[in-house]
Amino acid sequence: MRPEDVYTQLIARRADEHPDREYIEVIGRGSLTYGEMQEGGLKWARAYAGLGVGRADHVVVMCTIRPDYFKSWLGLALLGAIDVSINVDYRGDLLYHVLVNSKPRVILVAPEYVDQLADVLPRLSDVEAVVVLEGRCDWPEMACRVLSQEEFLVSGVPVATLVTPGPWDIGAILYTSGTTGPSKGVLIPWAQLHSQSRNFIPIEDLTSDDVLYGPCVAHHVGAKVFPYLVAQIDGRAVLRERFSATEFWSDIHKFGCTTTTLVGAMVPWVTAAARAEDEGSPLRNVVLAPAPADVDAFKSRFGVRVATAYSMTELSTPLASRGWDVSNANHLSSGFLHRKFEARVVDEHDQELPPGEVGELIIRSQEPWTLNQGYLGMPEESFEAWRNGWFHTGDAFRFDEEGRWYFRDRLNDVIRRRGENISSFEIEAAINGHPAVIESAAIAVPSEHTEDEVLVLVRLVDEANLDAVGLIEFLIPRMPPFMVPRYIEFVTDLPKTPTDRVQKKLLRGRGITEATWDRERASGRPLP
Repeated sequence: MRPEDVYTQLIARRADEHPDREYIEVIGRGSLTYGEMQEGGLKWARAYAGLGVGRADHVVVMCTIRPDYFKSWLGLALLGAIDVSINVDYRGDLLYHVLVNSKPRVILVAPEYVDQLADVLPRLSDVEAVVVLEGRCDWPEMACRVLSQEEFLVSGVPVATLVTPGPWDIGAILYTSGTTGPSKGVLIPWAQLHSQSRNFIPIEDLTSDDVLYGPCVAHHVGAKVFPYLVAQIDGRAVLRERFSATEFWSDIHKFGCTTTTLVGAMVPWVTAAARAEDEGSPLRNVVLAPAPADVDAFKSRFGVRVATAYSMTELSTPLASRGWDVSNANHLSSGFLHRKFEARVVDEHDQELPPGEVGELIIRSQEPWTLNQGYLGMPEESFEAWRNGWFHTGDAFRFDEEGRWYFRDRLNDVIRRRGENISSFEIEAAINGHPAVIESAAIAVPSEHTEDEVLVLVRLVDEANLDAVGLIEFLIPRMPPFMVPRYIEFVTDLPKTPTDRVQKKLLRGRGITEATWDRERASGRPLP
């Protein structure tokens, strides 16, 4: 990548070329032109500088997307500081872990998440200031400063020299769920964000007339990649804070959206929500990951062409279809390897496997800085992921003689539900915190909506009086809603290895039984 294509330089160039062209619309929150984005980034840079934020400092951002979210990210980049956007559903020990690990100098938080932050802030000594978005907030006495957004922005100071980030500098730190331990902060260089923005959609087929639509969760990499992509094509992004199947088609029509991405359960949901008039919408390009078995019917009904891709927070979309070529004949494939990457399927000793055999997918790049630079403050985890000079994805793949790659399963214990990667370790830690619980095991079971549902098997203290409803009531205030298990089963024992590790492979094979309690069935309505 060219240094002049780093996001900060790209935005400055677009703002100079046509400051009044619309850049980002956040539905229900407002919009930004390219000029407003550049001007706003400079204003936020001065405000952060007024709090002493400088190069390599971390700022935790705890809010949903809005125009100021993007101004904040640009402002930090112009100082050489690093945005650490975190899941707004984090609370308690999960939130505390992320804040201890990231060591933020400043925290930017939306008012609706202040209480979650206030619960853990007294345990943190390094936070110097908290900025509350969009208004004032009455807090108890704190060791750090608490400012409203208005106070924050008016207290900015001139910045003598703005930073020009290089492709090798860290553009963001995003947390991905741990599988054998706590969540890990992925160090993502600007070159990786640039590469991912170019690879996950066939960008060469898009023009400045295209309008990219997507649900954009602030702590996901898409919140960085979508704005980067549209700036490259000189186009426009229409973003929604969270995915909504009921609003999807009306958004497409209202904003003239031409291009979008749908993952997992989104595909059947938007298909079911479609009306006859939606079959003639402006939409013409859709990236599906994965593609449904009858993708040809989807293409025909909505008049779209379809691509697919494979990536993760640590990668920059090394696998993708060749243009918009996905059909029923190849819908199981994640595509082909991009020319600037190398990939192997290996056994447990990193020995390369031939076509057709299933093993772990490992990746490396021929272009520097286009893959993650490890996990923040976790050298052992970083070494393990990057052993032998390759990044180990933890995903099972095979490839064929034609060079197509096929995702088969996850080698680790991560659970994928409602678009979120969930750590079984963190679920178990919360459950095991109940005084009636001896131990637990969380596993993925298939969902009727694609992706996974969470099943937990729980061993209780002898004669303990705890039922499934009581356990759910215990968990709800202690974890994000997407982590709360759907299925619970109480057991007297869990299968173990000789080293006393739970054999989750056996539990997954066992799955749901007649003794399994179903929260959705018990409530009589679909779960969020």
